[in-house]
Amino acid sequence: MIRILSVSAPLAAILVLVLSGCPSPFGYYSAGNVYVEKVQTPNASSFAPTATPTFRSTPSQGGAAVTVSGSPTENSDQSVEILSDTPNAHIYYTVDGSSPSPNTGTTRLYDPTHPISVTGNNTSITIKAVALKALMLPSAIASLTMSISYTTAAAPSFDHLTGTYSGPFTLTITESTPGSTVWYTTDGTDPVVGGGTSTYSGAAPITISVSQPTTVKAVATATGWTDSAITNATYSFVVGMPVLGGSFPYLTLSTPSSGATVWYTFDGSQPIPSVSSSTTSTLNFYVGSTETLRAIAVFPGWSTSSELNTSWSVPSGNLDFQTLSHTTLRAMVDNLATTTPIDNSDTSLIPVGQVIVYKTRLGDYGKLVVVNNNSDGNNGWDIHLITYDSSGNVIADASPQIRGTWLCDLEAGVETNVSASSDFQLQNQTSTVRYLAPINGATFLAAGVSTTF
Repeated sequence: MIRILSVSAPLAAILVLVLSGCPSPFGYYSAGNVYVEKVQTPNASSFAPTATPTFRSTPSQGGAAVTVSGSPTENSDQSVEILSDTPNAHIYYTVDGSSPSPNTGTTRLYDPTHPISVTGNNTSITIKAVALKALMLPSAIASLTMSISYTTAAAPSFDHLTGTYSGPFTLTITESTPGSTVWYTTDGTDPVVGGGTSTYSGAAPITISVSQPTTVKAVATATGWTDSAITNATYSFVVGMPVLGGSFPYLTLSTPSSGATVWYTFDGSQPIPSVSSSTTSTLNFYVGSTETLRAIAVFPGWSTSSELNTSWSVPSGNLDFQTLSHTTLRAMVDNLATTTPIDNSDTSLIPVGQVIVYKTRLGDYGKLVVVNNNSDGNNGWDIHLITYDSSGNVIADASPQIRGTWLCDLEAGVETNVSASSDFQLQNQTSTVRYLAPINGATFLAAGVSTTF
């Protein structure tokens, strides 16, 4: 039952709405038995207005709360509180820009335990709020238009710039945005945030082994940040030019690119991969005649190196078989000799006067000179050899004939057909392809050509 006692001129009387035992000066509510009574009050000028609401914003990811007003733009998601300096005032608000009015439209009663969330990049909302309290005038309507525009994450940084490199390296990717994730690819495609068939991810720093031509791309993401720009770098590789080392006439040939193959010639012809002589380690050689060395280095997937091209002019008689001392030949053998067979094919016939220094199967040292090539009509040899023990004493000084396909015992200075007591064999693979092959651990070095022997 509603009982109206009196209604007077505006603000001359207060209509008291009794709802569940709580009086209110405004007729905004209706429920149960409502009683409206006339209450004698002072004049209107004695009513105080409720304090106008204010807004306070706190970053959702943590941080200090600050008072905001007007139309602020924040770079991260925010939690907005609505406050009133009037104790126990009720605050009503809207978030669609309409004026708040209790029990109408989109107006809501503000709950201090549930601040208003403003989230998402490029989000913008207008909050309007009014404060009400019994026996006080409504506050002025406060308005706040808040926009969210995320800060862009910093682009990832690479410690190796785009360029051509002469060896593999480890690429390190760093990122300065806190809490970020780096998404990257190594096949030149753009990284897919969230993952893709060729996209990898991780927290910086990230290390990647780069040993083949490739393009690396990376982007950084973080909660509350706009994705960074894509950083990219393209890497190519070229094999380092072969390096000439040593001290003349004992020289070395190598490459600074690990794992590369060096192809070389000593006759001035162009080196051709898979055709010319090659080495995958350091080549030791002795310059005993006028020669032109040309060499290149190759590695799968890399650009071929620049060519090394150098010549030596050695005066005739630079190497003399008779005066080549035990001390000198021992130094040559220890540093340069290999088990690689010496080519004696028709196209690379070992000349008369060729000096070969050696280390025998038993560890003694010596030298031999070719006196006659094809002496037996079957690619045999007439040679003169001198073998020394470790103290420099001569243990063999002989001039044997080694028939084609036979073997030689350099300790005894004789031809033999007993493999176990031999140091080299004349190998006739075909009628035109032949090799002088050290065996049983002996090592050889073609040291040069002597004019006297």
